[in-house]
Formats: sequence, structure tokens, C-alpha cells
Amino acid sequence: FDRSQVLDQLRPPAHAPEFSRVFAARTCMMAGVGLTGVFLWYLVRFWVYGKAVVLTSAPLTIPAGFLIAGMAASWAAGPISERIEEKNIPVARVVAGACLLYAIGLGLAWGLGVWSTGTARENGMLLFALISGFAFGIYDSLGLELVMDSLPDPRRAGHDLGIYALANSAGLALAAIIGALLVNAFEHSFGYYLLFPSAIVMVLLAGIVTLTTKSAE
Repeated sequence: FDRSQVLDQLRPPAHAPEFSRVFAARTCMMAGVGLTGVFLWYLVRFWVYGKAVVLTSAPLTIPAGFLIAGMAASWAAGPISERIEEKNIPVARVVAGACLLYAIGLGLAWGLGVWSTGTARENGMLLFALISGFAFGIYDSLGLELVMDSLPDPRRAGHDLGIYALANSAGLALAAIIGALLVNAFEHSFGYYLLFPSAIVMVLLAGIVTLTTKSAE
């Protein structure tokens, strides 16, 4: 391999504004997901239980909630897609709605965490896992249609989809950086509290960018 071959593999499609929007939306969504996902165990340790010793199974049930909700969303994606086609509903609007639902899940966990402690915080995290897990499953399943519609050249579809997949890593890396900066900067005041509103902002931004695509028209 030489440098030009490597760079060619990493070069996004040229003159493809729709693809750029879909890529940006996915990056924002994954950043929003990662702001809680990357720091999940810290949130359980310091947000849900404070500095008390964790002696419950909640840290295991929260990822399980994501898994169950994600499976339910995958199962429901087929009927939902058929309904969208029957009603001629733009897919982008449904995907943006999934972003909004994810933000609602974040808001519930944040609200119950700020205004309550103990069991209420634990229940808030479980509600967040179920609601946002389902929302992300819908987003992930239907979002593929947006990507396929945004590809500028079918002959380079494999390459361009590979570039699109980089949005997952880019979003999670961005989440790790933003989250670490926020937690360190406000460790003695807000700390992990700020992860939730920051995630809400990123997820809603993903929905807004999605609504700017032609698929939303």
C-alpha cells in the first residue's frame, strides 16, 4: 500500500451533500448515545448510587434493558416500514421522531436523577434503557434507507457505505472527548449530571439535520 491508496479508501464521496447530511446526523446521534453509553458504569456508580457501595444487580439490568428494547425495535421495524410506505410518510421524519423519542428517554433519566435519589434514579435509568433502546432500534433500522437514498453513485456503494460506517466510531470518540471534558471541568459541581443534557442536545441535533435531507420532504 502507498499513501494515495489509503487516502482513497478514506475519501468521502464528492459532491454529495445528502450523504454529508446523513453522515453528520449519524455522527451526532452516536455522540448522543455515547455520552451515556461510554460512561454507563460511571453513571451507575456515581449518578444512581452516589458514592455508596453498589450491591445490586442494576448495573446488569440496564444494559439488558437496552438489549431487550433493541430487539423489540428490530422486530417492529418491518411492520413500521410497511406502514410508512402505505401512508407515504417520509422516512426521514420517522427517523427524526426516533431521535426525539430517544431524547425523551434521556430527559426522564435526567429529571428523575436530579429531583430524586435511590430507587427513583434506578427506575429512571431503566426507563431510559427501554425507551431509548427502542428508539435507537427504530433509528438504526430505518436509517439505512436514508443512507441508500443518499448514495451518489451505485457503483461505489460499498465504498461509500464503509465511509458512512465511520460515523459510528467518530460519534463515540466525540462522545468520549466531550464527556471527559465536561466531567473533569465540573467534577465538583455538576459532574455526571451534564452528560444527560449534552446527550439530549446531540440527539436533537441529529434529528434536526435529518429533517434537512430531501427524504424529509
